[in-house]
Amino acid sequence: MTDSPVKGDARYEVIPLTVQPEGDAFMVGSPQLGAFYQFPPEAVSLIDRLRDGATPDDIRRELSAGRDVEEFDVVDFVATLEEIGFVRPLGAPSPTNAVSRPPRTISFSVTPRTAALFFSRPAAVAYVLLAVTAAACAVRFPVARLHTDAFFIEDHLAATLVLLLALSSAATGLHELGHLLAAARRGVTSHLGIGTRLWNVVFEADLSGIFSLPREQRYLPLAAGMIVDLLVASAVTILITTLHLMGAPHFPIALLQALVLQIAVTVAWQFNLFLRTDVYFLLSNWSGHPNLDGAAREYIAATIHSLTASRFGYPQDTATPPRFLRMVRSFVSLWIVGRVLSLATLLFVVLPTLARYAERAWRTIHDPAAPAGRGLDAALFAGISALLVALGLLLWLLPKFKGRGSRISR
Repeated sequence: MTDSPVKGDARYEVIPLTVQPEGDAFMVGSPQLGAFYQFPPEAVSLIDRLRDGATPDDIRRELSAGRDVEEFDVVDFVATLEEIGFVRPLGAPSPTNAVSRPPRTISFSVTPRTAALFFSRPAAVAYVLLAVTAAACAVRFPVARLHTDAFFIEDHLAATLVLLLALSSAATGLHELGHLLAAARRGVTSHLGIGTRLWNVVFEADLSGIFSLPREQRYLPLAAGMIVDLLVASAVTILITTLHLMGAPHFPIALLQALVLQIAVTVAWQFNLFLRTDVYFLLSNWSGHPNLDGAAREYIAATIHSLTASRFGYPQDTATPPRFLRMVRSFVSLWIVGRVLSLATLLFVVLPTLARYAERAWRTIHDPAAPAGRGLDAALFAGISALLVALGLLLWLLPKFKGRGSRISR
């Protein structure tokens, strides 16, 4: 809540807001602030009255006069609007606590006309031909098929890891570029930054501006990243086939096979709904619930609060609307199971694998009969892998210690 109380006789300036129907509610927000909230129709009417010059006292009198509007605390709601930066008293400077863009992000903006070229009919035909050609290569040549053992390598460990990281980072960048271009096609300016999915460092496109679009226009920006993944995997598959037919050495082919497997794993990762992935946002958009993840966290915290006699967790701020309650409960189950499995993967797969590589490097270095280069290769591989996991864990856990005790956070 704002530090200064709302004055009932004050008039307010309403910043430019977008309002989109969202089921029986409305998605109201500011693309400039990157802030979007789902409000009931009564709240939208109140914002319109403020824009028309009505004071909070005027609105309260209208409500008490028997208008067909659900009565609620007008002053409290106006204070909330002021806190999130949607309104400010006439003549007042912009609020310093308005929602701002996350740090470490850059703006991405191209003209809708330029972005539309990537989604034109000729482009779509080219994409289909690319995917069909890749599928034909995979059918005709075994080397072009998905190899589940492509990550298992014996030689050139460090070089393979570094090159695969570079290639997969480029593929991830193209994935995010797909999101950004699809949003720009609708005139939405997006932002690109770096974040984490649990302990994994990832690129992140901030597409919050698409909430200014009608719901049916949000699907392509949300799905564009996975479409790009398919196209990149198709292009790499064709390249593998070309290298094979040219008689190229095994190493570049094996490296590209590992890249295709990495892309496949990335696409499968998108179905981890509890990590706010692309599929999560598609589901959220389809359900009409703007924040399934946040609702699940609040539901879990409120349940813990109730079960522990208010010692842990916190009470739920607002009750989940009945139309969403069943979906939120189902999502809570996925949220918990998914996180348990992911942490189990970290504890029983990722860390033990790193430990085995470290042990192998140690034994190789101290084996007089082993070539010195092989020991150095294994040591570099283990060191780089451990550094990446440690960096991801640091970026994941550091915000939790800064905000300890306030909310369950990712």
